[in-house]
Amino acid sequence: MFSKKTEDQLSAINIAEKVLYEVKQTYSNSNNIPSELPSYPKDSIGQYIEVNNQKYYLSFSVSQSAEEARLRLYRVHVEITDKNSRLLSEIYDYINTGG
Repeated sequence: MFSKKTEDQLSAINIAEKVLYEVKQTYSNSNNIPSELPSYPKDSIGQYIEVNNQKYYLSFSVSQSAEEARLRLYRVHVEITDKNSRLLSEIYDYINTGG
């Protein structure tokens, strides 16, 4: 049986992967990547996904170095936190906007 902490971490990993997949699918081949995803609700803390009656808060950032710009890549960083801003999971990947 999983502990609450283990369950939270597993849920957070799955959510991070889901958000990253959505960002990549939605914004590949686009140079206009927003700071929020319109498909997730938002409360006073931020955007979240609710799983098993618990809110997991998501944030993502997009950055680009000079070399990444030359290659038409954006680096995406997704973080999942709890309501107290405790980091539960994070994941990085690239979006290719080169077509």
